[in-house]
Amino acid sequence: MDHDPEANVSQLLQIVNELKTLLRNKPFAPLGISLIGGTSLEVTSRFQLAFGRSQMTYMYARSDRSETITYEQIAAIKQLTTDH
Repeated sequence: MDHDPEANVSQLLQIVNELKTLLRNKPFAPLGISLIGGTSLEVTSRFQLAFGRSQMTYMYARSDRSETITYEQIAAIKQLTTDH
């Protein structure tokens, strides 16, 4: 398999930009982040994510727990539906 570092960087930038755009949406809508390996994270507040150069910090809702996630770990991002 041919590994193109520039394509990889471009893909990671797309992921980060998509996340930042979703967090800025007004009104904010919850989103889900699926990680490689099957873990799913629920983002119910725009303040649950902090971005760094190569990783982000996810703060668990109503908890003091956090997790550092590299952008390479992100498999998918999806908007979560809310029932009203």
